[in-house]
Amino acid sequence: MYKSSGDMLFLAIAGAVNGEGALTLKVTRTGDKTTLSQIMRMVEEAQTSKS
Repeated sequence: MYKSSGDMLFLAIAGAVNGEGALTLKVTRTGDKTTLSQIMRMVEEAQTSKS
C-alpha cells in the first residue's frame, strides 16, 4: 500500500516501510486519546457491566 503526503498512518496497528528519503510524522493523538486506548476502555467497560 502506498502512502502520500497527508495520508493517515496507523502505526500502532499497522506499519510503514520508507524505501527512499526522510520520513516526517506528525503525532495527532497520544495516550488515552488513541483508537487502541478507546477500544481497550470499551472492552473493559463491557466486561465489568456483565459481571
